[in-house]
Amino acid sequence: LPEEVKAFAEAMPAHLRIAVPLAAWCALRIGELLGLQRRDLEYLDDPERALLHVRRQWNVKGNALTPPKASSTRSVAVPAALLPQLTQHLQIYTPLEGTAPVLANSRGVRVSQSALDRAWRAAREQAGRPGFHFHNLRHTGLSKYAEQGATLAELLHRGGHTDVTVALRYQH
Repeated sequence: LPEEVKAFAEAMPAHLRIAVPLAAWCALRIGELLGLQRRDLEYLDDPERALLHVRRQWNVKGNALTPPKASSTRSVAVPAALLPQLTQHLQIYTPLEGTAPVLANSRGVRVSQSALDRAWRAAREQAGRPGFHFHNLRHTGLSKYAEQGATLAELLHRGGHTDVTVALRYQH
């Protein structure tokens, strides 16, 4: 639910707060979120054109940026309601270089998955949902997208899915 997404975000440390609505409303996997760079966000000053490009993921096992999951490179519209928060995050927490990670620590270095996970676990406890997994944010976003009338093709694209049965798993 949107209220829960907001509660989770508010419980996150300020420099990681944007991770929650991005994961939910742009249907990102955690590796895709950690792989986001400043250059992957375009037209943030125009709600009609604002885009987020999924071009890479942070691969924990390989400790490197790699292409995203099979056939899941995509560009998705950034919801207008998220733009002020995203723009503010970029101004305050993301270094200016195009290749700078969107989720950076105070030294401008990409936040590790374990640091994000620690913050997430604390936030979900504080929000009163200790069993809610980070990946469930993606389910929330894709389900809301479907409720708003997205076609199956649009759901497949937004989620970066190639298999209809996988896309349908996200419908609640």
